Amino acid sequence: MRHYIADMSILRLLKDNYYPEIFKRLWDTIDNLILAGKLLIIEPVYAEIENGSKEDFLTIHFKTLKKEHRWKPAELPDGIEKVVKTITKKFKGRLSYSRNEADPYIVAYAIMKNKEDALFEYEYVVLTAERYKPNGAKIPNMCKEFGIRYINLRDFLKEIGYTDT
Repeated sequence: MRHYIADMSILRLLKDNYYPEIFKRLWDTIDNLILAGKLLIIEPVYAEIENGSKEDFLTIHFKTLKKEHRWKPAELPDGIEKVVKTITKKFKGRLSYSRNEADPYIVAYAIMKNKEDALFEYEYVVLTAERYKPNGAKIPNMCKEFGIRYINLRDFLKEIGYTDT
């Protein structure tokens, strides 16, 4: 069984290019995956959403889901700080915390959950709009370094079998 961990870049891409009032079916699919626990938004990503503009669709949408007790951000597992420290040490001097605070947590979460749930044949895949860049410190670089699978929106929609028809 596959689970996806959303990066803020993918949520922004969805919001900015797939307007909820036009792409209602897509947003219903995203919401259903979130509510079923198959598309995860971890606490540090939710903090980025919460810190957004009060009029921003993502802020309103996720605060509403949380307020209605229909959803809550995925909690970070015990010991994640140690894994985050390993990631940040590996990418020392290349990480920009002013913009990417959640990034090492997303990768650390995937590392820990893949290790923890391997017996149950679960796979945790990082969903990001970022691209791999040699000598970079983006999510794809971290994922590649630590053997975590990452995909973009197009591949995600293909994997979940989403079609617009």
